Amino acid sequence: MPPVPLEALQPAEGRPKGVGSAPAETAVAGATRGAAALRWVLCLPIALSGAWAARTALKVIVTFGPDDMLAANAFVSHLRVTTVSDGAMGVAFVYLGALVAPAHRRRVGSILGVLALLVSGAAVLARLLQHDSWAAFAAACTAVGAGGTAYAIHVGRIGLDGGVPRSIFSASRSGR
Repeated sequence: MPPVPLEALQPAEGRPKGVGSAPAETAVAGATRGAAALRWVLCLPIALSGAWAARTALKVIVTFGPDDMLAANAFVSHLRVTTVSDGAMGVAFVYLGALVAPAHRRRVGSILGVLALLVSGAAVLARLLQHDSWAAFAAACTAVGAGGTAYAIHVGRIGLDGGVPRSIFSASRSGR
């Protein structure tokens, strides 16, 4: 049985017309449910497209940035581009997916983190079997970014509800 709204318990003459009435509450609840369902449906596509966009944008920025001219060789430049762009891809995947979810954001962040770790682990294994060490390193960077973000969301270091996240210097670590 759903909880009774507070307005329904107050006398009718003290309420404005339409407040607490069944059709108005049903319309609001239906719109809220529809928006929540849409956010659940869009959670994974937004996480995937945001991760791809973050990787692409950072790859362009880091590749053509001013520090690229200072790199002594191509190895250092490629290492920096791969580490930053693919690590950010894992971060963006978990963070955006958890941010779009209408409820249970910590749990969604953890699930997306585990999903990213499984896919990245399979990619590392597949690339190592094909002797493609750069792709395996890129997948490992994605796994580190996704796993670190999922952990930070889970323990409350990254706030998703608009509140202030707990400080890393907080005295109490038991309050979750």
